[in-house]
Amino acid sequence: QANGDDSAVSSGGQITVKSGGSFSDTTGSSISVAGSTLGGNGGSVEISALDMPAIYSTVDGHAAPGSAGGRLLLDPTDIILDTSGTGSAGSGSVTAGNSSGALDLNVNSAFIGLSQIDLQATHTITLASGTTWNLAQSTGEPGPGCQLTLEAGTDSGSGIIFNTGSSILGGSGWSVTLEAGRDFTSANPVAVIPGVGNITFNGTSSLQTQDGSITLLAGNNVTVGGGSVTTMGGGSIDVTAVAGSVNTGTKNNGF
Repeated sequence: QANGDDSAVSSGGQITVKSGGSFSDTTGSSISVAGSTLGGNGGSVEISALDMPAIYSTVDGHAAPGSAGGRLLLDPTDIILDTSGTGSAGSGSVTAGNSSGALDLNVNSAFIGLSQIDLQATHTITLASGTTWNLAQSTGEPGPGCQLTLEAGTDSGSGIIFNTGSSILGGSGWSVTLEAGRDFTSANPVAVIPGVGNITFNGTSSLQTQDGSITLLAGNNVTVGGGSVTTMGGGSIDVTAVAGSVNTGTKNNGF
């Protein structure tokens, strides 16, 4: 653990676990970067592995009221976001659920107490059909400066996929960035490979923020279809298809 010092205002530290092969843990284990009970932000946790079928550890990045929750970075091959994963969390802890062939995360329980969420996959990140991810509600972090970043890499067929009826709702203070074709070997945090990686909104899927910004960056195409990408309270929208096209969809308010 790398918690803040409870004798003073103190932020949590940083814990990094990286594997070029597989990652495995056991139920009951924990990783904690909580801020001090007197104040201080939550710290950061990074778990990175090519083979990461499940995360059973609780990852605790909570902070006292008035401070920002911690940051979580996960880096497997594929990620599925839904509401049926077996993970659960409470009191600022995070548990990612069991998976079959991909890391399956329950959006309603896997990110409690976190204000900075960065999910990286070398292949695909998929928001399952009918899933609504309300960022402010699911994390308990509605403050300014909150950020969700989804990054899909350069494997063949890589991309970020919103399946029919799925949506991400960014409440007050939340901004959302989607990047497909991301070059993880580059030190540039917005480097994508031209012609690689698509961002696809299937059916009536959608992405919406309140006062935060939305950034969509794809090495190939961005396709909205019958869905929408909107901000409700003055946030900006920036969409770039480096070597492909941007399809704004069939709705008048697609963007």
